[in-house]
Amino acid sequence: MHKLCLRDLLFVSSLLLILSASLISPAQSDAQDFGIDGRIGHTALPTVGRDTGITYLGLFPYIQNGEEQILFGDIRGFLTNEGNLGANLTTGYRFLEPNNLFVLGANTSFSFDQTSDKTFQQLGFGLEGLTSIGNITTNFYFPVGNDEQTLQRTVSGTRFVGTTVVVDTLDTIGVAMKGLDASLGFYLPGETAQRFQLEATLGWYHFEGTNVPGIDGFKIQFDGKLSPSLSAQTAITNDSTFGTNVTLGLDWRFGKDGLPDNQLDRQLRRFVQRNFNVVLSERSEVGTAIPLVNPTTGVAYSVQHVGNRVTSLGIPYDLNLFRAAVTDDSIRIPEGSEDDPWNSVASAQSAGADIIVLESGPVTTESIVLADGQILVGNGASFQVEDATYGLLDLPGVNGSSNNTPALPPRLTIASGNGIVLGNNSRIAGLTLEAPNGIGILADGATGFSVSDVTIKNAIGNGIEVRNAGRGSFSGVRIEGGNQDGIFISQANDVLGFEDVYISNVDGNGINITGGYGTVTFKGDLKLEGNKTSGVRVSGLETTTQTDDQGTVDTADDIITNIIGSVYVENMNINAPANARGVHLENNDGFVSFANLDVTSSGSTALFVNNSGRLLINDGNLNSTNAAAIEIEETEIDIFLKSVSVDGGPLGIGLKQAKGRLFILGDQLNNTAFSGGTIQNTDVAFRTESSGSLATQLMKLSGNKKILESSNSELYKLSRSLITGTTQQFMNTTNLRALEIDTNTFENNALTSQTGIQYNVTEVGGYVVRLAGNLVKESPEVFFDATAQVGGELATLNYIFQQNEIQMDKASAIASRTNWIGAISANVSNNLITGSNINQKGIVFNTEESNATSTLVLSQNGIGFTGDNGVAIDMNLGGPAVANFTQNSLEFAGRDGVGIRTTASKASRFTLSRNQIDDNAGGATGILFSSLHDGSTVSLEGNVIDLSNFSAFVDRGIIFNTVTGTDNPFITLESNLNNTISGASTTFSVPANSIRGRTIINGQILQQQ
Repeated sequence: MHKLCLRDLLFVSSLLLILSASLISPAQSDAQDFGIDGRIGHTALPTVGRDTGITYLGLFPYIQNGEEQILFGDIRGFLTNEGNLGANLTTGYRFLEPNNLFVLGANTSFSFDQTSDKTFQQLGFGLEGLTSIGNITTNFYFPVGNDEQTLQRTVSGTRFVGTTVVVDTLDTIGVAMKGLDASLGFYLPGETAQRFQLEATLGWYHFEGTNVPGIDGFKIQFDGKLSPSLSAQTAITNDSTFGTNVTLGLDWRFGKDGLPDNQLDRQLRRFVQRNFNVVLSERSEVGTAIPLVNPTTGVAYSVQHVGNRVTSLGIPYDLNLFRAAVTDDSIRIPEGSEDDPWNSVASAQSAGADIIVLESGPVTTESIVLADGQILVGNGASFQVEDATYGLLDLPGVNGSSNNTPALPPRLTIASGNGIVLGNNSRIAGLTLEAPNGIGILADGATGFSVSDVTIKNAIGNGIEVRNAGRGSFSGVRIEGGNQDGIFISQANDVLGFEDVYISNVDGNGINITGGYGTVTFKGDLKLEGNKTSGVRVSGLETTTQTDDQGTVDTADDIITNIIGSVYVENMNINAPANARGVHLENNDGFVSFANLDVTSSGSTALFVNNSGRLLINDGNLNSTNAAAIEIEETEIDIFLKSVSVDGGPLGIGLKQAKGRLFILGDQLNNTAFSGGTIQNTDVAFRTESSGSLATQLMKLSGNKKILESSNSELYKLSRSLITGTTQQFMNTTNLRALEIDTNTFENNALTSQTGIQYNVTEVGGYVVRLAGNLVKESPEVFFDATAQVGGELATLNYIFQQNEIQMDKASAIASRTNWIGAISANVSNNLITGSNINQKGIVFNTEESNATSTLVLSQNGIGFTGDNGVAIDMNLGGPAVANFTQNSLEFAGRDGVGIRTTASKASRFTLSRNQIDDNAGGATGILFSSLHDGSTVSLEGNVIDLSNFSAFVDRGIIFNTVTGTDNPFITLESNLNNTISGASTTFSVPANSIRGRTIINGQILQQQ
C-alpha cells in the first residue's frame, strides 16, 4: 500500500487553495444552464500500462453559469477487446478568468480498472489551463486499496525432497504506480488545420512503484474533427518500460448545440484529458522448493515411499547396510524418502504418512487399511493432490522410470485378507492388485474416498466392494477375473461415481448393485466382457421420504421430499458369455438410466427387467442368440434403441405390464434398410401383454412362426420393414388400442393360419387401426381381419386402409375384412388389390345389429380379379351407416363378378360417385343392393359401368333387390349426374312401389314415386 509523502501533501494543499480561490473569485451570473454531453469511441492498440484497445462511453453532466464558469462531471466506462471492464468518475470546476484570456480548472477523480483481470483503484487530481490557442494540463495519480496483486502464477518443478513434495513458483506481480503527467497542446495554424481544428499535444509522464523501475516517457498526440461531432486521434508514446506504442482513436460526440471547439467559452465543456486505465508495471517473484501443504491439516504433506530396494548408479544394495554406513546426519537420507523407502506400508503409516508412494515392480505386502485422509499412490501414476495455496497439482513421477519410459504400476500380492480397505477421504491411484485373498478394494461405511487407475486381478472375493458408504469415486478401474462379482455395491445412500471401467471374466456379475436410495453413476466407457452370471445386475433400489418440519410443530408446513435410488450409465458395452444375462434389473423401487446400451448375449436374455421401478434407455443395440433380446415385466419404461437382433429362441421381445414405450428406430435419418436389426427363427418376434407402446422400424423379420402376439396393450407399430418366411401367422392381437402397419413388405410367407393379421376386441373402448403403404405378396386367405367379439359390443373402431398393394392368389381370399358390432369410422383409399383365384373379395365390412352409426369412405381404390365370382367391395351392415364410394376403379377378368354389393338392415345413406366398373369376362353385376332398409337414401352420381364384353352372359348394371321394413317401406334415390351403363342384360332394376326420387341412367331421368 502506498503512503502519501510530503510532496503529495504539498500538492493536495495547493489544489485545495486553488479550488477555494476559484469558487469565490469570478462574478456570478444569474443565467444557469443544465445539460449533459456524451461520447462513444474506440482507441485501438496498446499504450502505457495497457496491452489492448478499449471501447468507451463517456457522459459529461454539467451546470454552467453563463459563459464564465462550469461545475461538471466526467463519467467514463470502458471495455477492453478481451471484455474486461474499467471506469473513471471525475468531478471538476472551470472558470473564465476576468480578463477573458484563459480558462482555469481543477478536478478530482476515482478510477476502477480490471483490464489486467485483477481489480485496481486509484484517486487522481488534475489542473487545467485552456486558451483559444492551446492548453496546459497536469494530472496526478495515487493508487488506493490493494495496489499489488498476482497477475499470473506458474507452478512447476513438482518433485519429492526427502519426505515432502515441493514445487517452484514464478509469480508475475502487477504494481499500480503513482505518478503524474503534464501536457502542452496548441491548435495548428492554417486554413486546413483550422477547418478540421487540428490540435497537437506534447506530453511528459513519470510513474513510480514499489520494487519496480520508475517510468519516464513522452507522448505526442494529434487530434482533429472530421465533422462537428466526429473526432479522430493518433498518439505516440515512448518509455523504457512499455517501449514505443502508437494508438489510433475515433469518437462520436453528442449533446446540446454548440459542441466544444477552440473558442474559449466552449472549452468549458471539454472532456478531461487524463489516462483511462491505472498504469501497471510488473515484477517477477520466484519461489523455490516450496513444500505442498495439506489443506486438511494445514501442515506440509508427509510423503513416505515403500519399496523393496534402493539403487545407487543402478546397482541394488541392502538397505540396512546402507543405513548403518551413513553416520553423518548432514548426508543421511531420510527413511521413507524415494532413495530410502520403507519395506512395508505399515511402516510408512507408522511414520505419519499423508501420502504413501509405492515403488514400481513387485511389492509383496500385507492387507492395507488406509487411515482417514491417507493417500496410496503407485510410482508414476497420473495423480493430483490439493495444496492449500496452489490448488490441485500433479504428483511427480518417482524412481522406476528411465529413458522416458513410464514406470510400471506397482504390483501388490495380498496373501491374506482384503487387499485395501478405504478410510474416509482416502485415495488410491496407479496400483495393480494380484490375486488378493479376499476383497480387492473395500469401502465399508467410508465417505469422500477416490480410486483411480487401479487394476485388480483374480480376487477371491469381490473385486471392489462398497457397502453402507457415503460419497466416493472410481475412475480408470480394470478388473480381470475373480471368484465373485467385479464390483459389488450394497446400500449406497449417497453419490458414488465411476468413470471408464472394464470388467472381464468374473464368476459372478460384472457389476452388482443392491439396495440403497443414493445415486450411482457410470461416466465414460463401461465395458463388461465374459462375466458369467450377468453383465450388470441391479436390485432392491429404494425410495425414501425425508420430511423438513421447518422448525415448527405444525405439520401443515412440512416439506416432504422423495429420494429415489438411481443408477445412471453413460455408455455400457456388454459381451456376455453363453447363458449369462446382459442386464438384469429386478425388484427395484428406483430409477435406472442408460444413455447408450450395447449388449451381445447367447442363451440368455440381453435385457431382463422385472418389477423394476422406472427404466430409461436413450440409445443402443441389443443382440441375442437363442434367447430374447428384451424381457420386461411390471416396469415403467421409456426406451429408444437403434437396433435389436435375435436369432432363435421362443421370443424376440417381450413386454408384460410394462407401462410406457419401447421404440426401435434404426438409422431413420438415412432410412437404411434393416438398420433396426433382424429378428429371425423365433416362435414369436414380439409379445406384449397389458403394456404400453412398442414401435419398430427398418427391421428384417425372417423365418419367425409369428410376428406379434398382443393383449390389452396400448400400441404396436411396424414400419419400413421386411416380413418374410413367416410360418404361422403375422399377428394376433386382443384389445390392442392402436395398431399401425406402415410401409412394409410381406413376401415369401407361407402361413398355416387362414388369417394374416387377426385384430380382436373383447372390451369396450376406442380402437385405432392404420394399414398404409404396405406391399403384400402371396397374401394369406385373409390378410387383415378385425373382429369385435362378446364384450366389445360398444367398442368403436377408427380404421384407415390406404395405399396398400395386396396380391392374392388363394381361393376365397380377402384383402381386408371387418366384423364389428359398434360404430366404425373407416377410410379405405388409394389401394391396389388384385386376385387370381375364385371367390375372392377386396374390401369387406360386416357389422352386427346395433344403433351405432358407421361412417365408411372408400375412394380411389383399384380392385381387379381374374378369377370367377369375385366381389370388389362387400358390405353387410346390421347398423345404420353413412357410406361414400368415390372414384374407385373395379375390374373383372373372371366371370360373375360383383363391383359393389351392399346389404343394410337399418336406414342408411349411400353415395356412389364417379366409380368405374368394367367386366371383361361376362356375368358381372356392377352395383348390387341386396337389401336396403326403409328410410335409406342412395345417391348415384356419374358412375360408369361397362359390361359390353361377352354379352352372351347375363350382365346387370345397378340392381336394387329388396327394401325391408313395415308399413310400405321405401328408399330414396338421388342423382344429378348421368350414370352410364353399357352392355347390361338388365341395366337398372328396382322393387316396385318402394323407391322414391330420381336417377339418371344413360341420359334418361328415371323418376320414381
